[in-house]
Amino acid sequence: MSRYSTCGGVPFRWICPLFTIMALALLSKLPIGAAAQGIGNPPVFGPGLHEHTLKRAGEPGISYAISIPPDYTPSTPVPLILALHYGIGNRDSTGVGADLVKGIIGPALEVLGAIIVAPDSVRGNWSTSENEKAVNALLDMVMAHYAIDKKRVAVTGYSMGGTGPWHWAEKFPERFRAAIPIASRPPPSAAAADCCKNVSPARICLAVRGRYFCGHCHFGGG
Repeated sequence: MSRYSTCGGVPFRWICPLFTIMALALLSKLPIGAAAQGIGNPPVFGPGLHEHTLKRAGEPGISYAISIPPDYTPSTPVPLILALHYGIGNRDSTGVGADLVKGIIGPALEVLGAIIVAPDSVRGNWSTSENEKAVNALLDMVMAHYAIDKKRVAVTGYSMGGTGPWHWAEKFPERFRAAIPIASRPPPSAAAADCCKNVSPARICLAVRGRYFCGHCHFGGG
């Protein structure tokens, strides 16, 4: 039985099976309780879903969720998925990353055996400089303390969070080999004719209203 009991009750129940197939296709074809973490000495967690805060010197802490697969061992590198949560209006974002993992991303990608890290946004928009700084710090920590297959790192997001993969694949292509926006439209920069050049080497797989387009510069779904 899955360690995730639900897809979160979202109306898009097609997300879980199709998203799993989509992520498996992308990654398989590529080259091979809340607590605060101390600055410079973050703990390494065992299997399960954990909610924590990464402390930063002179900066606000980063609250996030991290899901470690059941069979994870430090001797075997695994894929890494950065999961960006949906919009929450003016509410506090604490814990929303965990909700995304429990409700959508975890059930959909459980078969990959990946570590999933889901930050809680700093005032929403994933393309702001403060969110860029926070997420990059979080990724650096995960890459440094867990056995990650650096050739199998992907970014995904749902709804408002789905705009994040477009931004991150375009601005930080060296970090990712796959970008999977779900239920979101590409920004004007990604929809331009030269988007293939801008996001290379990351692969884009777009999910909009049940239609999936993989590769580069294939948009649709309305």
